[in-house]
Amino acid sequence: INAPLFFDALENHARFIDVKSSILNHVYLEAADGKLKIQSTNIHSYLTTEIPCEGGLKTCLDYLKLKALLNKVEGDVQLSEIPNTDRLDSRVQIKGDEFSTRLGTQFWENFPVKKYVLENKVLTLPASVILESFRRLFPAIDGRDIPGSFDFVNVNIYFDSIVLASTNGFELCRIEFPHESNKEMEFKIPKESFYFLYNLPKKT
Repeated sequence: INAPLFFDALENHARFIDVKSSILNHVYLEAADGKLKIQSTNIHSYLTTEIPCEGGLKTCLDYLKLKALLNKVEGDVQLSEIPNTDRLDSRVQIKGDEFSTRLGTQFWENFPVKKYVLENKVLTLPASVILESFRRLFPAIDGRDIPGSFDFVNVNIYFDSIVLASTNGFELCRIEFPHESNKEMEFKIPKESFYFLYNLPKKT
């Protein structure tokens, strides 16, 4: 894996890391088919990024330790799991041109973001839809500290349209726009994620 590219990808995950948690202070790494998937979660929302790589691996590593290790490293780094039959003291070895060290791991099977991966729900929308939806839903999205169901934007996907709805307990906003889909589904997007989407580069 290219170390500077790896470090830059990890930077995007900083706001999803809970340093006080023994599991949410980790990132889930899965390397396959020429891509390294990096995932983090604060339970309320999650982030997935991908960068090119070679080989295969699944592990969970401490975010701050991994980031500190990669800081100012040039060239490529190699991650390899150290075999351990009892798995009570699992380690991943990280090698660069001028260093080699080991980091402890968490069991990747128990990483909470995995539940999102298994659902395999993918929705692709033009950036203009996100911008317009945010502008019209903002009055009901504002007030993110309100607990419970008010923390989410409800998404209903129909065969010919998508409906977004949100409330802060005082106002209800609803937006509908055309969209072709081969099946109907319903899910929720955390309001915090809506803010994150709004601040992404506006091309995608």
